[in-house]
Amino acid sequence: MRRLRLVTALLVALAWVPGIIAAKGGLAPEFPAGLDWLNTPRPYTMQELRGKVVLLDFWTFACVNCMHVLPDLHRLELKYPGRLVVLGVHSAKFSGEQSTQKIRSAVLRYQVTHPVLNDRELKVWRLFDVHAWPTLVLIGPDGRIVKRHEGEGVFVAMDKAIAALLDGGKKAAKAAGTTPMPVKLEKVESKGLLRFPGKVLADAKSGRLFVADSGHDRVLVIDLKSGAVLKVLAQGLKDPQGMALSADGSRFYVASTGNHSVLEFVLGSGAQRLLADSLNSPWDLVAKDNKLYIAMAGDHQIWSLDPEDGEAQPYAGSGAEAILDGSLETAKLAQPSGLSQDAGHLYSADSESSSIRRISLGDPGAVETLVGKGLFDFGDVEGDRTQARLQHPLGVHFHGGLLYVADSYNNRIKIVDPDQGGAQNFAGDGKAGLKDGAASVARFDEPGGLWVADGKLYVADTNNHAIRVLDLANGRTKTFRIQSGE
Repeated sequence: MRRLRLVTALLVALAWVPGIIAAKGGLAPEFPAGLDWLNTPRPYTMQELRGKVVLLDFWTFACVNCMHVLPDLHRLELKYPGRLVVLGVHSAKFSGEQSTQKIRSAVLRYQVTHPVLNDRELKVWRLFDVHAWPTLVLIGPDGRIVKRHEGEGVFVAMDKAIAALLDGGKKAAKAAGTTPMPVKLEKVESKGLLRFPGKVLADAKSGRLFVADSGHDRVLVIDLKSGAVLKVLAQGLKDPQGMALSADGSRFYVASTGNHSVLEFVLGSGAQRLLADSLNSPWDLVAKDNKLYIAMAGDHQIWSLDPEDGEAQPYAGSGAEAILDGSLETAKLAQPSGLSQDAGHLYSADSESSSIRRISLGDPGAVETLVGKGLFDFGDVEGDRTQARLQHPLGVHFHGGLLYVADSYNNRIKIVDPDQGGAQNFAGDGKAGLKDGAASVARFDEPGGLWVADGKLYVADTNNHAIRVLDLANGRTKTFRIQSGE
């Protein structure tokens, strides 16, 4: 759960929203006019929702806790069809989350099936006096606010309250009936083989490219030269993200983020096994010294996992969400979503603090910040450690003494010197789009993962449903062609 601090620069730019702040027991205020709505042919009004129970979900798509709430919302919708209306109020933290098109991609990526409104100026957020992501606000059939809930555990918190409202408000509910509100789901625009690829792994030795085809719940194994699909790995996977190979290349590991587990595939025989489950949104993997290191986004920690016995435990980070350097036990991380390594360190892309962290291996270990300042300090700025700013980076890869970073919400690829810190642009003009060519004009749309092989940087360009290839010598970009064989 994340709290929005009034001292942050985010609120400085927000205009005051007139009206009475909604409190428990008070009437829910009407939605402001002029907002963009998704998954519906028209905006809803509070007035027309009278007689139904309404559950407002204040969320932002960068927030892993918000993602954890979505399955609970879906369960509630299925349990109370026609009588419960779930509405997502997308109140962005990052500027890169504010556009309706970006929210539309997130709605499709996370398979959100209820209406969502774009509260880009936080007008609805302020009207309902919200302070944290995620926050749930329950409204009864009479239009009055009944309950608030911050954080996860939504189903348990809301189920009994909804049932009681429907039973106690039978008269109002009868007037509204069980006719569902109009819904018109957004459609994925991808015409290619991929859907929201999250991570990529290129293995020059075997000539294979591994793509986490996250939106299709599978991993594609592709020939690096021809682009032909060699194998499809799908069993047991849900929203796969990070991947790793054993030292001999025979065993392949996948972070199955959507079902909070890590799986192992034996590439020769096709055998597979579950290494660890009951994790918390594992987002990336590194295989090193007979161990797997896991970027555990949901716990704000780096974990270690022994592939032989499946023992998993925290390695770095206290579990508190923040940006604080120090020992492995006391340091604080913030939703680590990308992981890489060199001989003596791990590198983490801490997405919620828009930072790159270096974690020394050995005894004693420590955590150091190379780029980044705080949970609400972000931007698109080149410079040294004190100046550089990123915006929700999701991927990092060490190669040739440098770190290549998927600066996701800035739609750029950047370079960080691990010895000096700071960040410099490498490719992308900062605008969302798909455009090949020179580094200064190339365009990406929320790149999520990257990997180097044979002098080329392979990028999972998530919202473009594509894999891009950058020449390390000059950053020139082209789109990798996958041959489906169909």
